[in-house]
Amino acid sequence: MTYNTKSLLRDLEGKIVPQGFDVAADNYRALTGQNLGNNRFGLDGIQWGKTETGLFVPMAVTDEGHVKVQQVGTIGIVKVFDEYQIRDTNIHSVTVDVSKLKGIYVIAYNATNQPIRLEVFPERWEANANAAVHKLFDKVNDQWTELNRVVNLEGYQAYHLNSFWGFFNDSKQTIIRFEVSANTAPTVGNLNLTIWGEPV
Repeated sequence: MTYNTKSLLRDLEGKIVPQGFDVAADNYRALTGQNLGNNRFGLDGIQWGKTETGLFVPMAVTDEGHVKVQQVGTIGIVKVFDEYQIRDTNIHSVTVDVSKLKGIYVIAYNATNQPIRLEVFPERWEANANAAVHKLFDKVNDQWTELNRVVNLEGYQAYHLNSFWGFFNDSKQTIIRFEVSANTAPTVGNLNLTIWGEPV
């Protein structure tokens, strides 16, 4: 139906209340939601975002209230550790092939109650799976330096690993091995490590 086939909402005194027509509900709804400024309010149940020009637009959200993201292009996603539960002090290892991705971004989130040790092995040569890179060239100091392959992920923290390991930004990766372990076994939570990239 359309808005002109429904009655406007009124308060207890019979006065018309500020409202908008909700096409999905096929009815008017009171404007009691988010304050959009200049005495304008959004409908309940709709999240609003503000564009760079100051225009408010409705946003789609999940049931949990997170903004839904619409994919415009193609993005390759590799979930190395996906809500992975570590409940011991053993080494957990995963090797991933990222040769079909370019411009990779590596994000880790430790949602456990213990620090997690993450070690990366950027292997470049498909013929020899054990040929991990050990040296990187430091352009500033004009010398070779030892690759620091270890980072400690504190509990309940997210990490953009490209900022720690710049070689993710600078070079073509083929195979990468990730190893995680904990000195003290976590009792709750999980580990997430995801790689995003553009398919080649």
